[in-house]
Amino acid sequence: MKHLFLLSFLLVVACKVQAQAGLKLGGLVMPQVSFLLNPDDSGQDPDLFQYEPLSGMAGGIVLGYNPGAIFGMRLNFIYSQQGGRYSVRNTFNDRYNFTTRLEYIKVPFMLGLHSNPENSKVMFSLYGGIQAELLTRAFLYDDDPSFAAPLPEEITGFPDAYARYSTWAYSAVGDVGFDVKLEDNFVLTLHLRGEYGVADAEDKDASYRVTEGGITREVNYWDAQRPNVRIQEMTRNLNVGLVIGVVYTFARKAKAAPATLSPGPGGPVRP
Repeated sequence: MKHLFLLSFLLVVACKVQAQAGLKLGGLVMPQVSFLLNPDDSGQDPDLFQYEPLSGMAGGIVLGYNPGAIFGMRLNFIYSQQGGRYSVRNTFNDRYNFTTRLEYIKVPFMLGLHSNPENSKVMFSLYGGIQAELLTRAFLYDDDPSFAAPLPEEITGFPDAYARYSTWAYSAVGDVGFDVKLEDNFVLTLHLRGEYGVADAEDKDASYRVTEGGITREVNYWDAQRPNVRIQEMTRNLNVGLVIGVVYTFARKAKAAPATLSPGPGGPVRP
């Protein structure tokens, strides 16, 4: 709930801040569904392993600039709740759900086109680009009722949820939809946005220590979890969401034409 209050505050502030002519400033919220895709998981029997959509919210600030009538640049600062969810069949009747919740601060930069806004109340927009993603928090949940035994004493430094995933990730991002003109220079945006990871969401260097017979060795966490796949195969973030936002354009006002005097009945009027 506190995140929704924060996003509402950012939206109000973004619509009131003054800026230079030609700039765009606004805010957005984005309900979305997310997946964590890995070749090892995708190759399993679908009756035993199934991806499940994970719902989440994203939102933040929109900055932009349109140097021409139809070309534009957009830079967003977004907080995003995403991750992945899957279910596993343990018995004929029982299927258990496992959820990874990842929270990112994301900065997408996009270039795009939109239809000429001069004579239209509804404009079509198409944008694409790349974004950097900073992982801030990570959590793991499941509804498996089986008892989880504590780790043996010889295992130390076992990575928590945050340590298992990369601090930085990167994604390609595409954005398509409609902009609806409101009063003055306000525009309501309704876009469909897709994001696909181009870097590994998992930290394949995550490890723990095992001490046996007085000898300590490092064991890779993901190699133990995915023994049948090459360790370099990536896990990719996939997100699809509906962008709902309000953007204000600080357009440069056109200069008024110089006044001219109409000729009088006897000829031109001289000052």
